[in-house]
Formats: sequence, structure tokens, C-alpha cells
Amino acid sequence: MEGRRKSKHIEAFTLIELMAVIVIIGLLTTVAVLNYPRFVNRGRMAARDTTMQMIRTAITQYTEENKSKPPESLEELVRGSDPFIQEKTYDELMEDPWGNQYHYQVTGKKWSLTCYGQDGAPGGEGFDEDVTIPRKTDDSF
Repeated sequence: MEGRRKSKHIEAFTLIELMAVIVIIGLLTTVAVLNYPRFVNRGRMAARDTTMQMIRTAITQYTEENKSKPPESLEELVRGSDPFIQEKTYDELMEDPWGNQYHYQVTGKKWSLTCYGQDGAPGGEGFDEDVTIPRKTDDSF
């Protein structure tokens, strides 16, 4: 039995196994890359909604303190000794997540705040959809 050699068995992946793993990684990467912009825009839409609610709250507080008169412009929210929005925060809030300005309109005691979405132009669907927050008519001031 001394004459028998011990066989050295080297364990390794075969070429087919390596190719299968590379194909799977490629498919997963493709799926991730194709879906990335959609998830980024969903995050931007959530940020837009939060920002618009913050601005709405500031406008509502301003209106309550000024006898039902909304601010003529959003800049009025940062004026005075006790601003409704801090100037540092204001600069960050006035652009939507896509880098476009929010549109604020006042007609008498009614106001609206609009974000035109990713394309920055009126109209559109999906990520380009316009979102408007009007002053509710049942708010009591």
C-alpha cells in the first residue's frame, strides 16, 4: 500500500459555474440601473410634498396672525423679527427637488402653491405632474 500515491484533488469552480454567476450579476445590475431613476424621482416627489406642506404651514400661520390676509409673496414669510421661515431654510425651500421654483399666487384671501414637477412646465403626467396646494375654503381665521 505504500506504493499508492495520494491524489491531490483541487476544488474549483468550473467555467460554466463562473459564467452563470456573471450572467446573474449582470441581470441584477441591469434591473437596478433601469429602476434607479424611478426611485430617485419617487424620493424627490416625497421631498416636494413635505416641502409644500411646510410652506403651507408657514402661510397658514402668517394668515392667522395677519387677519386672514395671506402673504403677497413667499418672501414675506422670512421678514420681520419673528419670521415664519428662517432665511437659511427659505433659500432651500424655494426650489423644488428638480431645481425649479415653486409658483405662489394670491387672489384676495385665496392662495395657491404649485410645483410643476420634473419638467418645470405646466401640465404633464407621472413625474411631470403638477401639484397644487390651494387654501382650503373651510379654514377659519
